[in-house]
Amino acid sequence: MKNKKMSVPAREVEDKNISNTSSSPIGALLRKKREEHKIPLDKASQQLCIRKAFLKAIEEGDTENLPERVYTLGFVKSYATYLELDKDSILLEYQKENNTSKEPDFSSFPDALPKKSTPSYLSYLIGLIIIILGIGLWIYFNSDMSSLFNSSLPPSPQPLNSTPVKTIELPSSLPSLSSETKEPSFDHTPLLSPDQNNNASSSPESSTETSLTETSSIEDFPSEKNPSESSASPLSPSEEDSSLSSPAAPPEILLTAKERVWVQITNASGVPSYTKIMQPGEFYKLPSGDDAYLTIGNAGGLEISLDHKVMPPLGKSGQVIRNFSLNSQKLLEQLPPKIDTP
Repeated sequence: MKNKKMSVPAREVEDKNISNTSSSPIGALLRKKREEHKIPLDKASQQLCIRKAFLKAIEEGDTENLPERVYTLGFVKSYATYLELDKDSILLEYQKENNTSKEPDFSSFPDALPKKSTPSYLSYLIGLIIIILGIGLWIYFNSDMSSLFNSSLPPSPQPLNSTPVKTIELPSSLPSLSSETKEPSFDHTPLLSPDQNNNASSSPESSTETSLTETSSIEDFPSEKNPSESSASPLSPSEEDSSLSSPAAPPEILLTAKERVWVQITNASGVPSYTKIMQPGEFYKLPSGDDAYLTIGNAGGLEISLDHKVMPPLGKSGQVIRNFSLNSQKLLEQLPPKIDTP
């Protein structure tokens, strides 16, 4: 029986030339290639981002100081690629040495990431520009929102003008009301002497005449006239016609808040002209002109007066009323009838 020659793998022949200091042929091969390239172990560790202790353990076959199997296989693959060796064959031989055959395929295992470099000044500059642009956009949008908010605010209510007091001028032809009084006239008759008194008693006719004179002087005193008897003359028809022909001013419509109430006034087209939450005691005078419509959120909290005449309440507290007409003629029709007092 012929003795068959057994072929020795090329890997075993190459391993015989490797130093026997390593218990792993693959580790010895990796060390030999590193020394051929004259690469220190520290430099290889820094460029591969793998700890020096792990590379040394791979070269010496010290599996006890290596991490988990998955990480170790990745380190071997990266180390073989770094030393310009066939990473697939090296990985396969390493698995056979450590009895890790039938393992999942690590051919797609990611290479070691390059060492991260510190960010340059350009990245800082780009970040600063982005921050400045963000602040500018924030200021721009805030200014637009504030201008939009100010434009949407309703105009401020007009101040309430005091109602002018109408004065009536009396004609100059009225008679004077002052009464003229006449001073009474008295008879300044001197007193009689005793001798003359005797003569007066002896002549009764003269005494009678004296008493009659005094009586007549008292009756001549005029009585004071009663000022109420004198009355002003009525106005002439021409003056009455001129007063009636003058056009009447439109009635004044005043909204007064008795409670906290939300109010919105729109024109005939539905465009709001006044929108506000009125506080108790706050009032708003409606401008005269076109028709307006009122929408309120608290009907019992708003009082409407027409030429200082208070209208009946529009509703109860909390009741919502929409599109209530503020036409002056319609409001006049809703005023309560005037009751004549005796």
